[in-house]
Amino acid sequence: MKEKIEALASKEDVKAFIEALMVQMFEKLRFLENTIQISSAVNHAANALMEDILVAGGKDIHGNALKSVERFSWKNNVWERVSSMNDGRIGATSFVYENQVFVAGGCDSRVIEVLNLNEGLLQCNESMAKVPYHCKYLSSVVYQNRAVLFCTCGATDYCAELCLTAPHTCKQLCKMPEPARKNYTVVALEHKVLIFGGLYSASNDDFLDSVLQFDIGTNYEFKEMPPLPCALYGMAGVRWGDQAILIGGSDKDGQSKKVYMYNSKTGNTIGLPSMLEERSGCCAVITGNTIVVMGGRGKTTGRVRSVEAFTLGGYSWRYLPAMNDIRSVATATVLPTKNFH
Repeated sequence: MKEKIEALASKEDVKAFIEALMVQMFEKLRFLENTIQISSAVNHAANALMEDILVAGGKDIHGNALKSVERFSWKNNVWERVSSMNDGRIGATSFVYENQVFVAGGCDSRVIEVLNLNEGLLQCNESMAKVPYHCKYLSSVVYQNRAVLFCTCGATDYCAELCLTAPHTCKQLCKMPEPARKNYTVVALEHKVLIFGGLYSASNDDFLDSVLQFDIGTNYEFKEMPPLPCALYGMAGVRWGDQAILIGGSDKDGQSKKVYMYNSKTGNTIGLPSMLEERSGCCAVITGNTIVVMGGRGKTTGRVRSVEAFTLGGYSWRYLPAMNDIRSVATATVLPTKNFH
C-alpha cells in the first residue's frame, strides 16, 4: 500500500486513490449489511412448510394457448397433471381466495375459472364472477375480499376492482399515469402495489425503468418511486417482506437471467445471484424462503419447461424437476399447505 501511494505522481493522484479505496470499502460493507439482513430474515422463514405450486396456461412451443394445469408436489418431487381449464389462456392471472384458486384473463373471454381445493380431485369450473374486460395479459392483487386488476397488455389503462363475494360487483378505479405502458410487473405488498418497468404502449422498442407505487388501502393514488437500475419488461415478480424480487424479463440485450431485489421503503435495488438460464415471460412464486421460477423463453432455447429454485441467503440457483409441458407467460400460485400435507 505504502509503495503504491509513493509511486503516485501528485497529491491529486493520492486523493483519487484513497477515494477509490473508500468507495470499494463502502460497497463491501453494503454487501455485508444486505447479506446479514437477508440471512436474518431467512432464519424466520426456515421452519415454514413448503407449499405446493400450481401452474396454468401459457404458450406452448408453437405459441398456442395452453389449457393444461400442473401441480408441483414437494413431497413427491414431481409435477402432476391436474384437470385442464376450459379455455386456453396466455398471460392469465391466478390467486387463492377462501380455499379456491381463481384463474382469470389471458383469453377472449370474461369467464373466470375456479378450482375448489376442498375437493379431492381438482376440477376447473366456471366462477360466478367475471372480469370487466377482455385482457390477454392480466395481473391481480387480492386485498381483503376484492381483487384489484391491472391490464398489462395495453388494452385499457384503467385499473378495476372485482368483489370476490356475491354479487361479484366490479368497478373501475383509476387510470394508470402517463406514459401509457404494457408488459409491466405487479408486486403486492401490505397495503400497496409496486409496478415495475414495462414497455411504452405506443412502441415495442422503448423500455421503462420506472417504478410506481399504488395505494390500495385508502385513496387509490399513484406515487413515483426511485427507478430500477436499468429498463426492463416481462419480468416475474414475488414479494418477500418489504422487498420485491424481480426475476428475468428482457432488457436492451434481450432475455435476461438477472435477479433484482427492490426495497419498497427506500427504493434501493441490489442484485441477487443470476439464474442458470435467461428467461423472459417466466412465472414465479415464493414459498417459505425459496423462490421457484417456471418456464419462459430463452435467448437461444425458445420456450422451455425447465424450473429453477433459489433459497434466499444462498449463493446459486438449482434446477428442480421440469414441468410436463413447455410454457411461457403462464400463471402460477402457491397452494395452502393444509390441502396437500
